[in-house]
Amino acid sequence: MTEAHLTTRFVVGVDYEETGDYALVTAMRLARRLPGSELHPVHVLPSAPGKEKLDQLDVAIDKAGEVLMERVRYAAHHLFGDEEWEQHTVLHVRVGDPARAIHQVAVDMDGDLIVVGHRHQTLVDRLVLGSVAETLLRKSKVPVLIARPKALDGEHKSEWPEAPREGEDIHGGRGWSRTELVKFGPRVSHISGML
Repeated sequence: MTEAHLTTRFVVGVDYEETGDYALVTAMRLARRLPGSELHPVHVLPSAPGKEKLDQLDVAIDKAGEVLMERVRYAAHHLFGDEEWEQHTVLHVRVGDPARAIHQVAVDMDGDLIVVGHRHQTLVDRLVLGSVAETLLRKSKVPVLIARPKALDGEHKSEWPEAPREGEDIHGGRGWSRTELVKFGPRVSHISGML
């Protein structure tokens, strides 16, 4: 395997809203745990029709890149405080459809995981506009992680959250679970030795 194949690349959609910030923080947590990983924050501007808008678009792209870098720094400070650390980060600003642009960055950069936030939309919004997260889930050729804050208020825990003891049926015959310590690593024998 080459070194390029050993690098894990996280492509994260950043929309300058709370959902994008949460996606960015989630991707940063994942990237930080994998030395040598890359973080690819992507912000997508809407298309600007007309040639007279091209100069304005260049300015908007430059400004969006600056704001994206500020968001990345803010998220890192918010997440890790004053602790110093380095993360290989490549900023991307694109123009057009957000889902398509984020997916294209993932394809171009050989991304391993797309991380996006998801905002709650009304039924009409979903029918008319769709959702970047939903579109990526349906059409992406790269795994997609939907990042959202943990909100367990109102949720009830199982009566038996721990694994059953041997011979104990805690699910009333409606399920199956088993706890076992599994060792991973080099195989000691070929699979044919199992037959």
